[in-house]
Amino acid sequence: MIAAQAVLASTQHQRKEAGSDSRACCKRIPKTVVYVDSIKKIHNMVRLLRGLLIRAGCSKTFAIDAVQAYHSELAESDKRRISTEFEKPDTESVLDNSIHRIIVATDAMGMGIDNPDIRLVIQWGVPPSMGALMQRAGRCARGKGVCGEFIWLIPMWCFGDRVEREPSRSKKRMTESERRSILPRGIWELTNGSTCIRRGILEFFSEQCAPFTRPDPCCSKCNGKEVKIRIGKAGRPVKNVQCQKHITDAVKLALVEWREAKAAVVLFPTVFTAALPEMILPDQAITIISRTAETVNSIGSLARVVSGEWGSLGSYGSEVLEVTQNACLQAKFKKHKLGR
Repeated sequence: MIAAQAVLASTQHQRKEAGSDSRACCKRIPKTVVYVDSIKKIHNMVRLLRGLLIRAGCSKTFAIDAVQAYHSELAESDKRRISTEFEKPDTESVLDNSIHRIIVATDAMGMGIDNPDIRLVIQWGVPPSMGALMQRAGRCARGKGVCGEFIWLIPMWCFGDRVEREPSRSKKRMTESERRSILPRGIWELTNGSTCIRRGILEFFSEQCAPFTRPDPCCSKCNGKEVKIRIGKAGRPVKNVQCQKHITDAVKLALVEWREAKAAVVLFPTVFTAALPEMILPDQAITIISRTAETVNSIGSLARVVSGEWGSLGSYGSEVLEVTQNACLQAKFKKHKLGR
């Protein structure tokens, strides 16, 4: 869902000028590559993105064509077919563009493939090395005059101090500080440093930084646009704090109404317009919050309840907390009034 939101953000200024019956419906999405180091996660992400396009009004055929998985276990014929189609240059005539718009891939995507007009690259999680990070980021905007963006979605456990010695226990039993100590060389310094990310990468590879001139726009650290969302784990307390039905129903209705109103004003219409409510607050998150509304009394408790089901917690958490608490109080008051 977070990767889908990143793709959505890149299209927020493009108005939807074609209907779902037009081949241009999906072809307006800028060429995007999402790098994931797990084939299972790749297929999950592909299903999610295709589902969002279908819910936005695109046909199933166009949505399947638009989002493709690319990894080492694919047949060579499928790799050639996908890469050949994806390499088609985008033109002013949208109908002539490649039918493949989003490739969710491992490093297999970078082998012998040169796409000069990729406009968005997303790195999901920790890359295997600094070299892999630089190569993946470098897939974006290779063509002359092409502007693009690289987004790195970093797990929160990567931020913070680390231990200086090598941990002796297994990865499953490591603390977060111990996990940070075994990050690929240079990754911890890059994520926890306060200096320019571009400059940090150049210095890691021993490039001459004396003539380095920071471009505008530069990186998130230079522009002050770095966003951190801490999402905790709720464990299994949901059944123990299950709300009464009248509270659950009231909170669910209030949250659905809130996200519909938010979706109506948050962005210009895009190919994802119909899916905006689900992107702002997923159905699964609404269900969990409404069932445990009486225990949601702070941003921290809200984060523990959603337990990774809601990628926009940092953007809308305070609003959802207020809506939840108000709906809960109103439901209790109404129940009390009717019982008198």
